[in-house]
Amino acid sequence: MARLLTPQEKSYARQWFPYMNVDRTIVTGEATQQYNCLAWSLGITSYWVWPWGSRNATNDEMTAFLRRYGYQVNYVGGQICSYGSPWQGIGHAARYGWESKCGSWLRLRHTLYEITGGLYGSAQAFYNKSGARLTRTEEEGQDEHIEEQDNEMQPASQLSDEERQMLRQEVERTDESLRRKFDEAYGAWKATWSDPFLRMSSVPGDYARSQQFFNVVTLGPDILPLLMEKLSDPNEFFALQAVERLAPTELFITVELDDPQVLRGEQGRAHDVVTRWLSLKG
Repeated sequence: MARLLTPQEKSYARQWFPYMNVDRTIVTGEATQQYNCLAWSLGITSYWVWPWGSRNATNDEMTAFLRRYGYQVNYVGGQICSYGSPWQGIGHAARYGWESKCGSWLRLRHTLYEITGGLYGSAQAFYNKSGARLTRTEEEGQDEHIEEQDNEMQPASQLSDEERQMLRQEVERTDESLRRKFDEAYGAWKATWSDPFLRMSSVPGDYARSQQFFNVVTLGPDILPLLMEKLSDPNEFFALQAVERLAPTELFITVELDDPQVLRGEQGRAHDVVTRWLSLKG
């Protein structure tokens, strides 16, 4: 149910978006790590979609990605708007309404330019889908052409009982003192995910730019079973950032932008990494 910002949320929003009228901004969705801005722009609320992993996209990359799903650049307006800057790239997208899922924070309804001049930079490009309408009712809060996309998405994949047993055996083989060090370091890193500024980002690599993250990866490749156990929980997909620093490259398969698997997001990628790792162990 839509609501207004709380006093604390207003305080945060004033810091991030200097031109936002925080007294009239509508919250259309509560904070969740389930999905992010690009997923929401495509009508997806099941996955965190950011095909460029640890970095911002370029304008050309965002255009190429959206083109695969029927969107073309439209210089006078569109159903999706990308935000960023020429020197930092694209780090945010909003969908017609205008509505933004702000990283793992709230989903907000705002005017097109209320979120410029702050964390997200400025509007860089508009994208329009041929044949889709540009109107929506306030009650719906979403476009018909986008709503259909989300209905096709499936929940994040789960490990089989056999895979879970194999994973548990690998975890139990890990040195007990290393497990204790890992639990402490990982817990400290995970605590940083709730930083108010960090939560606004849709770029997974941003969550790995801290001393706490460094403390995790310096424990070395022997913690891979423990990281894989984390990844078996779809909500722990940021652990991919540590796995990418420690695991062999064959665990990671590049998925083409027009492959529907891209829309399974970070949760789907985490599941694939765990199952591939288990298959190599077997």
